[in-house]
Amino acid sequence: MKIRETLAKYTTLGLGGPADYLIDVEDINGLKKVLEFSKKQKLPLTLLGGGSNVLVKDGGIRGLVVRLKEDFSGVKINGTKIRCGAGAPLSGVLIAAAAKGLTGLEFAAGIPGTVGGAAIMNAGANGKELKDVVSAVTVIDKNGKIKKLTPAECGFTYRSSKLKGGRMVVIEAVFKLEKSTKERVKAKILALLRKRKMGQPCSFGTAGCIFKNPRGLAAGQLIDSCDLKGKKVGKAFVSRQHANYLMNRGSSARDFLKLMELVKKTVFAKKGVRLEEEIMVLGEDR
Repeated sequence: MKIRETLAKYTTLGLGGPADYLIDVEDINGLKKVLEFSKKQKLPLTLLGGGSNVLVKDGGIRGLVVRLKEDFSGVKINGTKIRCGAGAPLSGVLIAAAAKGLTGLEFAAGIPGTVGGAAIMNAGANGKELKDVVSAVTVIDKNGKIKKLTPAECGFTYRSSKLKGGRMVVIEAVFKLEKSTKERVKAKILALLRKRKMGQPCSFGTAGCIFKNPRGLAAGQLIDSCDLKGKKVGKAFVSRQHANYLMNRGSSARDFLKLMELVKKTVFAKKGVRLEEEIMVLGEDR
């Protein structure tokens, strides 16, 4: 356990103040103890996965910040089903699927983060989402009760689900894929990675797409049409490569949030469209 650990280094945005307590949990018994301690001490508990789709404010996060490691990082394949721990990197799951010639998850090529975070946010790209391949999600609630949820019970929606909100912790997901060949799966993955590299900034200092695509529209195109590419607030700026990517180059979370608000206000004023954040904003102001 680490006390007053700065969270900036645990997120791809590189932003965020300290957690009161940062705990890496290695197995289900350890997680149950943390949940019990959190409940007994009345400490808020926040799960942090790969840190790729979050913005932590400058004041940091109060209470316990938990990361799932070790036993939660396993990937097991049985036929066309892949059972993944919530702490497993999504990229590792994709590699395992490709090695067995299993298709259906290629859309996730280049998406960072963990299985747990991807399930909570219903991560997606290239016209597909995680809900398209999920057959079950196992969670544990604050009382230590473990339950397996069907996709319907997960309530998947565009970049969200009923798994959000902190009422439960995702500990495992099962993906149902289809048989193909190693060569075809790998070729599709490489093609999507090339496409991603050409069209999106993939360096440190970004959380991926910041805003959800409004129905029938592309957030990046809306932002671009408002002449916001390159717009800066402090050291936070709108990418010139893809306008739905906001970048951090030594910024504060405060300035980054100001840039997000500026983008939203400008798009609404010029296009009459209200943009909604895709990323999760956690913590408190300094």
